[in-house]
Amino acid sequence: EEEARVKEDWQMDSIQQADIRKRQAEEEERFAIEQKHMKEKHAALVLTTAYRRWSARKTLRKLCAEVYWKEFDEEHHAFYYRNMRTGLIAWEKPMSLGSSDIPTANEWKV
Repeated sequence: EEEARVKEDWQMDSIQQADIRKRQAEEEERFAIEQKHMKEKHAALVLTTAYRRWSARKTLRKLCAEVYWKEFDEEHHAFYYRNMRTGLIAWEKPMSLGSSDIPTANEWKV
């Protein structure tokens, strides 16, 4: 009788352990799927952020090209930038232009 009860307990423990392993495997699978979705969402976020930055810089450079005028100073033999709204003059290119520059008129002065 005691032997039968021990055997039954052992079988129940085996069933419970198998059930626990099954639940752990299912949880691991759900976690892996969730991680994959998170990576996809992160990739989409990175791409949209990069596009928005690129688009904003493009818009900013276009606005700067409308506000600034690039002129040549014959006395110093160098270009300067004039802000048409404020009238301020700067010898250095505005930082908002980044790597692009404002085109100048092709004028030769002798």
